[in-house]
Amino acid sequence: MPSVLMSDHPRSDKSTGSSWKRKRGVRGEFTRQSSVSQKLLSHLIINTGMPESRATGLAGILIFVGAAQFMLSLLVAEAIRPSYSVSTNYISDLGVGVSAPIFNGSIIVLGILLVLAAYLLIRGVDSKLFPLFLLLAGVGAAGVGIFPETTGTPHLLFSLIAFLFAGISAIYGYRFTTGSLFSYFCIVLGVLSLIALVLYSTGHYGALHRGGMERMIVYPVILWAMGFGGYLQSGAAKAAKGTSSG
Repeated sequence: MPSVLMSDHPRSDKSTGSSWKRKRGVRGEFTRQSSVSQKLLSHLIINTGMPESRATGLAGILIFVGAAQFMLSLLVAEAIRPSYSVSTNYISDLGVGVSAPIFNGSIIVLGILLVLAAYLLIRGVDSKLFPLFLLLAGVGAAGVGIFPETTGTPHLLFSLIAFLFAGISAIYGYRFTTGSLFSYFCIVLGVLSLIALVLYSTGHYGALHRGGMERMIVYPVILWAMGFGGYLQSGAAKAAKGTSSG
């Protein structure tokens, strides 16, 4: 028995050593690959290969287009359902039935464009929070279209995320419009949306009924998004003009 133990022991050490070396080699290769992936991801997301003013201007276009196409699609979806009531029906009621392709498609597009704009604004604005708020609002909007009201809890969760962070984004947007009258509109529209969200969530609809109160959450932030998108575009245009003239 002792001789067997003694003869097996060196082989065990050798096996263990070679195994440890293999693991260390695999770990090292994995670390190198992870490092390369992180650098590539950083380059794609943050270093977009374009000037900051151009990234900001493109983000503004995406925000404006996303909000405008959703507003127009909302009106069309309501029009093709004569029995639909803006007073007594939820907005998400448009996500089922004949109006579903229009409503769900447009709000998913809105969400995607907001997410893309958020990535561009990581480079375009001096803030880490604002792109995050805008990203969450976009994820929430896309989720509303992917999970219509017939899915229950997922739809409610994504709706809350979209409503909440859209209002927060609007208020936070005043930081980038300081010195202009629009900065006050950012605060007013964002606060109005969040107040309506609280009233809506607690069932205090008043004369607006549930459909009208829900629109008091959505309309202010849509107006803000179109105005803010235009503001970003105009700021980028001025920066580009100043650069070319200099």
